[in-house]
Amino acid sequence: MKLIVFGATGPTGQFVVKQALAKGHHVHALVRNPGGLIIADKLLTKTKVDIFRPEDISAHLSGSDAVVSCLGTRKQALFQRSRTTFYTESLQSIVEAMRMSETKRLVCLSSWGTKRPMYLEWTMRNFPIGKLLDNMLEMEEYLDKHCSDIHYTIVKPAGLLNKDTSDLPLETSQERVKGCKMTIPRGDVARFALQCVEQNTWINSRVSIGIGRWK
Repeated sequence: MKLIVFGATGPTGQFVVKQALAKGHHVHALVRNPGGLIIADKLLTKTKVDIFRPEDISAHLSGSDAVVSCLGTRKQALFQRSRTTFYTESLQSIVEAMRMSETKRLVCLSSWGTKRPMYLEWTMRNFPIGKLLDNMLEMEEYLDKHCSDIHYTIVKPAGLLNKDTSDLPLETSQERVKGCKMTIPRGDVARFALQCVEQNTWINSRVSIGIGRWK
């Protein structure tokens, strides 16, 4: 398969790239800084792009089988008042580029906790993580409401650990996965994202993933 990866220099994106290459997939990493991706492989292409300019990235998507977005934003200052818009703005740009290039398959990352009980909503609303999760929810709703022409999957993991895949079975649910650990290795998130592409599963769906507590 020919895969387009956004966020390939990030901690989760690098696992996606490594695992995809190990499976023999062709990977085209569209990144802000190609030098930040130190992986070298004959199946890997790196191109510098502005992710907020769909007209610049659309040509690179032509002929690809799927787009995998691992884009994320840096932590914000404590009690920052401004809204976070990175997830919606970057995803809307990618979707527009996909439409321009007639690319259909998309897998993108969100998180547990985008929908929260009211008591947590009041607790988290003034903290950076609350603003990030709010924008992730806006991204999810944008795909649900406006992207029926895109075959998208929204992967929602637990708290991320900078570890390779555990190779343990993953639990899935359309909401928060009950009975799972609060953290998951980034390698497992990459493994699941690639499975969604390879097996063409969870089309036009949100899917929460986790590892059982006793595994």
